[in-house]
Amino acid sequence: MILGRLAPKERALRADRLIAAARSGHTPLDGLLVALCEGELAGAIWAQLHPGRVASVWPPMVARRRWEGCAEALLAAATERLLAAGVRIAQALLPTNEDASAALLSRHGFRHMADLLFMVSTREQFPDVRPTGPLLFEPVDASDLSRLTAIVEQTYEGTLDCPALGGVRDVRDVLAGYRASGVFDAGRWLMVRRDSQDIGCLLLTDHPEDEQWEIVYAGLVPAARGRGHGATIARYAQWRAKEAGRRQLVLAVDAANAPAVSAYAEAGFVVWDRRGAFLRVFPDRSTGGA
Repeated sequence: MILGRLAPKERALRADRLIAAARSGHTPLDGLLVALCEGELAGAIWAQLHPGRVASVWPPMVARRRWEGCAEALLAAATERLLAAGVRIAQALLPTNEDASAALLSRHGFRHMADLLFMVSTREQFPDVRPTGPLLFEPVDASDLSRLTAIVEQTYEGTLDCPALGGVRDVRDVLAGYRASGVFDAGRWLMVRRDSQDIGCLLLTDHPEDEQWEIVYAGLVPAARGRGHGATIARYAQWRAKEAGRRQLVLAVDAANAPAVSAYAEAGFVVWDRRGAFLRVFPDRSTGGA
């Protein structure tokens, strides 16, 4: 029911993986809530906690139209749990034509942050040789993340990629969330350098079950933008995915970030899905702020 918005084939695959992950203890189901009516499953919602004080909310689904009222109660219960857990940001993704679900989320404090484009590049677009040029890609020293933290903060300055998130979370929490995505390997977290200067970063992860890598985050400092570096970074990521034997490389980008979308398209990425991202920001209990 939770995965009801997915196509049947994808839904079955995701459900099998989720059940297996839950049984192995890799994916806790504490945030999975159900509504019962006379012993029958009426509705369900999943508020999935992630490292970095962030959560993904799979919006409520109901079994029958006459039970639509339970969606309100499910979402209210889920958000109360997230508040108690100290979550800073909760995000829900919706198809762009789901007006009723969007209105439901809005009533419970979620606001539309952006439309996200999910883009993919298959191995046919991967370069045959390592891209050349003025950029160097240097693995991050896992024992000292202060350098990466500093550069990530700089890439947020004037960013067009989900600017509403600027300053909401501590960068250390953001990096903790990035690290938990896919299968982490410090060798896939890279500083981007030019002329002996750090100008950006490229954070990659592996999803072996899908035979794909993901660009979890890529960013440039303001002074390095507008020089074609974005496409170069994308091509380097493609080359790394090819070297790892993966069949494709995926990413998500704010549809309003025209320079980034253009750079990825130049590198051969195409859009395979578009979703509306809705966010609720909770009080920051670590500082006592709002």
